[in-house]
Amino acid sequence: MKTTSVIVPIGDSRDADTVMAVASDIAERFDALLEVVHVTSSLHAGPHVARRRAWMTELAEANAASLRLVEDRSVSAGLRDVLVDHPDAIVCMHVDASGGPLDVALGSTSQDLLRAGHHRFVLLGPEVSTKARATTGPVVVCVDASDHSESILTDASRWADAMGSATTWVVFVAHATPMPADVDEGSYVQSMARALDVPDSEWEVLHGKDPAHSIVDFAERIGASTIVMATHGRSGLGRLALGSTTARVVHQAPCPVLTRRPPFLSSVLA
Repeated sequence: MKTTSVIVPIGDSRDADTVMAVASDIAERFDALLEVVHVTSSLHAGPHVARRRAWMTELAEANAASLRLVEDRSVSAGLRDVLVDHPDAIVCMHVDASGGPLDVALGSTSQDLLRAGHHRFVLLGPEVSTKARATTGPVVVCVDASDHSESILTDASRWADAMGSATTWVVFVAHATPMPADVDEGSYVQSMARALDVPDSEWEVLHGKDPAHSIVDFAERIGASTIVMATHGRSGLGRLALGSTTARVVHQAPCPVLTRRPPFLSSVLA
């Protein structure tokens, strides 16, 4: 599926510049339109609304993006309506990981959108550098020997190709995910790296009891530009916006995380 648009939901000025820089990189690489979307309960004129509209207009123009203002009492509902019109879009957004249970800490809007459909999301957590870009380093693809995790491989291949990634790493965390006795961890990860069908793929078996920490540590060591992983892995729990490992990676990662809900998990938009 060709990506024709990159959508950036913006609520306030916090981290807007970083998100827009990453989104602009993505739009350029995919030759896609860039659109800033803001949902508000009222579009009626007033000092506060006028200032916000002026700031968003300036933000969009500075990044060669269009601006869509949506009037809806529910931010999540307004954004879902936008996504219905853009089934092939990549959604680039900052997530609020300010505390509390990991799934809740992502913010209610992020949770609702991640559960709503099967769009690709580029999520920027609280540890992402203000200098982050989507095109400046290797890509790390995470698998755990489940159909859920492996569902991201096609998106990972397209992403690495569009970003012009010099190296794409496929990683598996040993000990955290028991493998069948007749399956070798190294052989499995190597087969996943070959399945990516990219010019330069490498693979690595990571070790550690905490898969999120192992993934983030590896990404930091190689200077990764993006971590790619499905919203859910072996643990399932499709009722959650993100599985526990993906949520913790988003919370801790120094770079954006590309994720997508596995196609065989139900969604609100399905």
